[in-house]
Amino acid sequence: MATRNAAAKKPATASAAVAVRQNTGVVALSERMQGAALRQREELAKLAGSAKMISFRGGRMTLDGQDLGKEIPVIILATQFERQWYPAAYDPDVKAVPSCYARETGIDAKPDERAPYRQADYCKECQWNEFGSANDGTGKGKACREGYKMAVVHADQAGQAARPPVATVRFSVLNSKDIQKAIQGIYGMVDANGNKQVAHTIQCRTILTVDSDAKRQIINTLKFDGFNPAEVVHQLEPMIDEAETMLKEPYPVDTAVDPASLQEKKGAAKARKATRRF
Repeated sequence: MATRNAAAKKPATASAAVAVRQNTGVVALSERMQGAALRQREELAKLAGSAKMISFRGGRMTLDGQDLGKEIPVIILATQFERQWYPAAYDPDVKAVPSCYARETGIDAKPDERAPYRQADYCKECQWNEFGSANDGTGKGKACREGYKMAVVHADQAGQAARPPVATVRFSVLNSKDIQKAIQGIYGMVDANGNKQVAHTIQCRTILTVDSDAKRQIINTLKFDGFNPAEVVHQLEPMIDEAETMLKEPYPVDTAVDPASLQEKKGAAKARKATRRF
């Protein structure tokens, strides 16, 4: 997701015309058009599986080994709330996927049916959703962490003839709250006449930043940076559904930690330690 050169077009100002997604109803398609639509969905599915994750490690953004610095302009295609539970304490040197996770919200939220080691029928009943269950050494928070994910494209690559690559971003618990507030603020923008300005985040260019922080380890911000021209909105609109699907994809089962095997290892280590005392 490298940036374009200095001659690249700057985003349109707030006074520029903004395309709004319209629901025009269901249109009967010919057999030929149905086949074309099927092929298009297949291509979108391929793209969904190819998305890379932006890392914030060390207070800088990296993507697939490329250093992006401390801030980049992005256009948000989709967002997703998520709960994640890892049976082992966080280790920055170990790539791991959650053993249990949920994408639902509300009092009757349930773990995702594709999660390999679901811990309860409902999240409200789960022991890891209780304060004091955290395995981070403090024991103050929840072991199951509430986070926020986004699917984005680099704003400087949007508007080009080729489809811009999609990347995903996941924020920590505290940063998630700030990012959500920033997005709510963008959706709440109105013009001088009190008319709502934003129907979807693809209409906006935003600046995503990261920095080191003593309390949070890293801190993220998201700032509005102008409206996108209509051609960019039209280019990205077909990618919205695909991005939403991407954020709901299941994690690979074979790389998740089995809580039972982890407990067995802990028990064996404890037994060895007790034996060494005699």
